[in-house]
Amino acid sequence: MPIVEVNGPNTAVNIVGNVLSIQSFDLEGVTIPAQEWDLTQFQKHEARTVRFFAGTDGEYHINDNKDIFWLVCEVKLPPLCYESVPTGLTGEDGQEEMEQVVAAPDFEQDAIVKVWTLPQGGSE
Repeated sequence: MPIVEVNGPNTAVNIVGNVLSIQSFDLEGVTIPAQEWDLTQFQKHEARTVRFFAGTDGEYHINDNKDIFWLVCEVKLPPLCYESVPTGLTGEDGQEEMEQVVAAPDFEQDAIVKVWTLPQGGSE
């Protein structure tokens, strides 16, 4: 999974499996806590970019670009993919019945994460 540094390094952002994590850091005297997100909750039928902003209110804001927020990272997610799996049932024609299920994504390989340098003070 490529992490693209837009304007310099940001070691606070990491992705393991389907989980994006951001370490705690300071923003204008406010501590932004460490947090993790399961990226599958943001996946849709089409590719999509999700932006993670930190606010001077000490909270993360997703896809909310008000001026008071600091863009920490953005993640370009692949679209949902489906695979056919057996149901364990046999149809009237004697063939095993199949169903479509969402395939488990591999965001470490399929997502693109862009990071921006953290404000002065960096990660703790």
